[in-house]
Amino acid sequence: MELGFLVPGSYNEPSEEREKTFRNALDFVKKMARHIKISDSGTHVGLVVYGKKPSMAFDFNEHFDMPSLSQAIEEVRTPIDGSNVGKALLFTKEQLYDKSARLGTSKALIVLLSKKSEDMINHGVESLKKAGVKIYTVGIEGESDPLEMSDMASDVRNTFVLDHNHMESLVTNLVSKLCEG
Repeated sequence: MELGFLVPGSYNEPSEEREKTFRNALDFVKKMARHIKISDSGTHVGLVVYGKKPSMAFDFNEHFDMPSLSQAIEEVRTPIDGSNVGKALLFTKEQLYDKSARLGTSKALIVLLSKKSEDMINHGVESLKKAGVKIYTVGIEGESDPLEMSDMASDVRNTFVLDHNHMESLVTNLVSKLCEG
């Protein structure tokens, strides 16, 4: 599987708290990767972070073991404030899935959301779905828009809320959903 993550850096918090929340979201990515067992011939992980503009942290062809992936995640920098999810979805499709996804491999994207998008998401969502990418949405600490989350997800049952006190149970639930899909 090609498993992409789209992680926001914009939160309604002071900068120190924002950085902590961003690092917790990246910790979620690490926990997911541990549960799905990444490898050269198995699941590949890619990461895009977004705020005003999206940026590629790493694509599907870079990290095939946990030490390498963990180090790469530690080096990710917090993006500039903003929540342009639509732009980030298009970027993810064009720069991550179109450029580094293996042909004939199932594709999934986990979109973490901290608040409602400041731009239109429809074009990005449709573009990813047409490319065969299953989209799962995860609201961070209940700050995201539930309607936008369900509009973005491939299935209404693919929407979740990340509460850092119950992260392990969310990871387990989401991994089983990915395996079903």
